[in-house]
Amino acid sequence: IDRDRFKLKIPPRLDYLSTVRRFVEDLSREAGFSEPDIEKIVMSVDEATSNSITHNGANREPLRIAIETTDAALVIRVEDSGSSFGARFIEEVELDTHLNEMRKNGLGLHIMKSFMDGVEYERTEDHKNLLILTKFLSG
Repeated sequence: IDRDRFKLKIPPRLDYLSTVRRFVEDLSREAGFSEPDIEKIVMSVDEATSNSITHNGANREPLRIAIETTDAALVIRVEDSGSSFGARFIEEVELDTHLNEMRKNGLGLHIMKSFMDGVEYERTEDHKNLLILTKFLSG
């Protein structure tokens, strides 16, 4: 399997999201994904990255985004130094309740889990959050 790997290291600032979105969109298109899948991938990475930035608190360490393309899939790893969100990762979102209460936040993980083929979370030994998003090329 041919593999291409790309790494981005960005400051934890929301004004870098558009750069990340364009990069992910271009890589997804080059990998052969359909436009609807590209939109899902970009939105999922945008949610993962913006969550990492927003929940980073006073931590100013850069976010690390690693993207690997193969003949079969796109795998995106988003790593940050924020506090653990393992408990939130496991929670299932009650969508009706969430929408009825008109909450503005809290749907990021739900979106990622709905749009991607695989979403994994781990807390690394060096106390970092690692979110792994996988999308398979169909057909």
